[in-house]
Formats: sequence, structure tokens, C-alpha cells
Amino acid sequence: MYKCPECQKKFEYDGEPRCDEILFCPHCNASIVLYESLCPGPGCVIGDFRILEKIGQGGMGAVYLAEQVSIGRKVALKILSDELVEEKKSVNQFMKEIKTTARLEHPAIVAAIDAGSYHGVYYFAMTYVDGSDLETWLQTRGRLSEDKAVKYAVRIAEALEYAWEKHRLLHRDIKPGNIIISQDDEAFLLDMGIAQHFSETFEKRDLIDGSPYYMSPEQTFAEPLSWASDLYSLGASLYHLIVGVAPYDSDDLDTIMKMHSTEPFPDPHSRNPSVELTPATVELLQRMMGKNPSDRFRSWHEFIVTARELHYELASGHQPKRLPLVPIEHEMSIQRRGKLWVTITGMAAVVVVVVCSMGLIMKIVSERRAEKDLLIAEAYAEQDEYDYEHGLELYGCAIASCSSFWVDGD
Repeated sequence: MYKCPECQKKFEYDGEPRCDEILFCPHCNASIVLYESLCPGPGCVIGDFRILEKIGQGGMGAVYLAEQVSIGRKVALKILSDELVEEKKSVNQFMKEIKTTARLEHPAIVAAIDAGSYHGVYYFAMTYVDGSDLETWLQTRGRLSEDKAVKYAVRIAEALEYAWEKHRLLHRDIKPGNIIISQDDEAFLLDMGIAQHFSETFEKRDLIDGSPYYMSPEQTFAEPLSWASDLYSLGASLYHLIVGVAPYDSDDLDTIMKMHSTEPFPDPHSRNPSVELTPATVELLQRMMGKNPSDRFRSWHEFIVTARELHYELASGHQPKRLPLVPIEHEMSIQRRGKLWVTITGMAAVVVVVVCSMGLIMKIVSERRAEKDLLIAEAYAEQDEYDYEHGLELYGCAIASCSSFWVDGD
């Protein structure tokens, strides 16, 4: 059963469809280009893109390696599955993913190239990264070294910091399968198009977004998320990459989600006895996976600076014993004391300035009053006739005025 893109009526076709075959709608006689069950194969052309091979499958549709015919470059072409084309909500979500990705410009985020609809097929072309995602890496090569895994985590965190600081976007599904490593050993973040604006996380959701093995505790309860939720998922992913197994595991997915909220941080050696990590790396993982968002790092910047320094130490073979960071509570206490000291000293300085200023003003006023009283006494004394007792009284007033301010020793 096929649907005519012109009159929107359905019709049956009994033959074996080819990707380049053209039919005519029996209802309106419009020409229709058929794709194999609306699922393109090698050689099919969609707009400016020629399908080469299928390289992935997701919830919204398949991803193909394709060639952009006009300029001869390889791209990753995502095509919305034919089952979802009929659903307006799915089409809107697909278009939202395209718009979101198009807004992002970061070297670690796969960039959008083109998008559109071609004979009823919705497509989205992105930069093609020739490499392997970390989920495949774990399955084929095993766990990563500490320094290499931390290096990748720093680059992904930089991409997430950009998305958060510039666009207030949350990824919500950080996992090894969404991190791809290029042939040049650079990490790239995939599926940034499913990101959600921070304000949208306060809406009531019936479904829980994310992957159970890497969900933050707040995600498991469908609570409002923040940038720290992505940090937790990155921490759980980093744990898997270094230890070789996910932090929590069970035959039941609901149990795994519950463990993220209730179980203590799993000691890496207990999860994989063959692994011995440096204390600093364990502490980094523990901070990233704090049960409460306030137990984690206070910002992407703080995490990036700390992890970058840790990577430098690991790569240089120094094997740091502790994480190069003051604990949050202690650091906040220091900051509070520092702010209090600055406030006190500032107030004291203001008081000194005010007192000195008032003293100077009072001295000037007193000097002028004493000078005036002395001139009055002298003028009265120069008269031919004056009352001696009244003259002494005037000089007494002048002396009293002089004694009300500081004078030099001479």
C-alpha cells in the first residue's frame, strides 16, 4: 500500500518496487518515485544525496552513509521511518531535531548540513564522522585507559557547556553510543538534536527520556532536569568506559533505574576486580555521579578545569592521589569567610574615612569660630573706652574656641 504525495490517497502496487521506478497514481495520475518500501537502499537518490550504505538505526529512523552529489562529499543522512511519517507528532519532533542541530556550532557537535522532504521521505543530512562510537569500542576493544577516557569526557563536556551556556539546552541521553571517536582521535557528540530546552523540563512528562544504564536519579523520577543531569550521565558513561562495565546492572531495567537513586556509588574494583584506578579518577567519578545535583560539580567550567588537570597528570604518568580540587563544602566555607572579611574590612575603612572626614570638617569650623572670637576680642580691646571685665570675657570665649580642636605643639 502506497500513498500519493499529491492527492494523499492510497493505492496498491503488486509489482516488485525499485528505488528508481516511477509510477502514476491511479487517482490523480501524478508521477510517483518509489523507494523500496519507503526505506532507501544503496544507489537511491534523495534530493541531492545518493545512498551508499546503512550505518545505523535509531528510534526515529535509519542513518545512512551518503554522498552529496553536488559537491561530492560524504554525509550522514538520517531518514524518518515510514511508520512515523503518518504521525504528525513524530514529523514535528523530527523537524525540531533538525532546527535544534542547525543552531549549534561547536567543533565537538556534529553539524547540520541540509534537510527537507523528497517525495514524502523526510531526510536530515549531517556531517559524517569517519570513526567508531564508544559503545562499539567497548564491545570490540574493551575498556579505555583512564587518560584517554578522561580526555574524551573533557571534549564532550565542552560541547555540553556550550549547549547549556549559549542555548540553555540539555542533551538528556549521554551514553557511549552517542559519542563517536574519529580517525584523528577526536570525540564528537551525537544526537544533540534530541536536546531539550531547560524551560521544557518543568513540564509534566509521561515518558522518561534517556538510557537506563546512564540516567541521573532525577531522570528516573521524571523530575525537572538541569545541566547537572547531563553531568551525571557523562559520569556514568565515563565509569563504563574506564571500568569496562556500567555502574549499575540488573536483569530488570526498572531495578537499574532505581539503583541510580538508592544504591551507593559502586566501587570500581568491586564491579571489575581486574581494574585498579587512581584515587583521583575514582573521586572524579564519585563527584560526577552524586545522588543530588548539589553534590556534583557546581558548573561545567569547574568540572572541565578539574578533569583537564587530571588528564594532564594521568597523561604525564604522575598518577595523582587526590582530585586537584577543594571539597565543595570547605571551599564554600572559605568563600563565605573571605566575603565576610572583605565586608568587615570594607566597612571599617569606610568608618575610618568618615571619622577622619568629620574630624577635619569640625576642625575647620572650630578654627574659623576661634579666629572670629579672637578678632572680636582684639577689636574691643583697641577701643578707647571699654569695659575691662567684658574684654576678659571676650578673650575667654576665644580661648575656649581654640581649645575645641587639635593644635600644633608650638
